[in-house]
Amino acid sequence: MAGSFPSGKTHRPSRRKIGRAQFPPVPAINVVATVATTLVTLTYSGPVIANGMPPITVAGVTNLEWTQTAANIVTVTLSATGATAAYTYAGGSANVVGTNGGQVAPTSGTF
Repeated sequence: MAGSFPSGKTHRPSRRKIGRAQFPPVPAINVVATVATTLVTLTYSGPVIANGMPPITVAGVTNLEWTQTAANIVTVTLSATGATAAYTYAGGSANVVGTNGGQVAPTSGTF
C-alpha cells in the first residue's frame, strides 16, 4: 500500500533552535534620569521591580527616599537640589531589576 501511515521520514531532527540548557538572551533595561529641584525621576525602558534605593549617585547630595510611581518610573528624593549636578547610575544592582529578569544598564551624565 503506497502512501500509508507513517510515510516520509519517521525520525525527524529536532526543530529546537537552542539547546535544552540554553535560554534566550534577556535584553538590558535602559534608564533616563531627569531632575526637578530635589526630585529625580528615573524612567526605565521596561517595567521594573524596585526592592530598595536605586543605585543612583548625584554629586554633592544624598538620597533620602524612593517611590515607585509606575511600572517603569521610580522617583528619588534628594537632600538638596540636584540641578546641573553630575549623576552616575550603577547598573546590575539587585535593588532594581526588570520584571523579565533583565538587569538595568549603567549610565551617567549631567542634569
